[in-house]
Amino acid sequence: MLINLKYMVYLLMIDMGFMLLLFNIFQLLIFMLLLLLLLLFIQQLIMNSNLMLRLGMSLKSLKLSLSL
Repeated sequence: MLINLKYMVYLLMIDMGFMLLLFNIFQLLIFMLLLLLLLLFIQQLIMNSNLMLRLGMSLKSLKLSLSL
């Protein structure tokens, strides 16, 4: 009975280890997903700022051509 209990405890420990491992992998996946979303957001901001800069440049050139 004692040996059986020991094996039960070992099995429980192994099971807990697998649960923690799965939880860590899940957490890592969520973290990676959030990081990817953040990078995409930053990329969109950079693209928008480039677009704004181009619009600003074209507006400046338009003003120059109107003033001439």
